[in-house]
Amino acid sequence: MAFAMRAMDVALAEARESAALLREWGAHGQAAGAERALEIVERRFRQLMLEPVSLVDAAAESGYSADHLGRLVRAGTIPTAGLPNAPRIRRCDLPSRPGHGIPIDTLDSDSVMLRSQMARSVVTSS
Repeated sequence: MAFAMRAMDVALAEARESAALLREWGAHGQAAGAERALEIVERRFRQLMLEPVSLVDAAAESGYSADHLGRLVRAGTIPTAGLPNAPRIRRCDLPSRPGHGIPIDTLDSDSVMLRSQMARSVVTSS
């Protein structure tokens, strides 16, 4: 989930730059509205990231099984946000399984390498 937080920080910074440009161009009302909307989005996103979720929900979001996440909580690798017999994990503490959670259709086709292409490039490299 660290990826999601970094992505949100970048998106918010870009949006703030756009609001600053609006202000610079004399569109003070639109800039103020954009800045207010950004504050609301950022506050809600931070709330969601700090929200504790069950192991079942955490598994769906992270790509790891609930059993594996439970083992990580018991080992202390992931801090628990729940009770000993009812662990919960804050979204910001969730590990993200490689290749899980980023829909392919949202990525630029030039930046996507299929696993078969990656394997082929490794095999044919010298």
